[in-house]
Amino acid sequence: MILTLKMVGVAYEIHDTRVRRIQWEKRKEEEEEDDEERESARLTMHYKDVDPSAVDIFHYAFSHAGLLTGPYYTYRTFRDLYSPDSYSAVADCYGACVDRLSRLPFYLCMFLVVGHLFPIDVWKKKTDMGFGVEDKIFFFAAGCGA
Repeated sequence: MILTLKMVGVAYEIHDTRVRRIQWEKRKEEEEEDDEERESARLTMHYKDVDPSAVDIFHYAFSHAGLLTGPYYTYRTFRDLYSPDSYSAVADCYGACVDRLSRLPFYLCMFLVVGHLFPIDVWKKKTDMGFGVEDKIFFFAAGCGA
């Protein structure tokens, strides 16, 4: 189902690209629009147009992200993700990674503390071991990540 959605979506993207290019050629012949409209059309073409080869479509269709269950994303999003001239070339990936890893000790400590205070073995035994309903609801919420 997702594969069908992807193939229809890429067909529409290719169609829209060709329509924009035809309109661009007509505008170039007329040369009646101002520079702002021309720049807007040029940027739209730059950031929305796609021209995939058969191999690119194959890679898009069977990429690891969204192969079986989604999420659906456009071919342009896929190309921007794996293209070397995308935003990732100027993004501070190292800084973002360090920022995320700096939170790891806190979450690890909290995981160990909550696991010690509220053991999961309570749910595995048939007796309630003196725990009330409120405690069991908290165990359930902590176990589900809520």
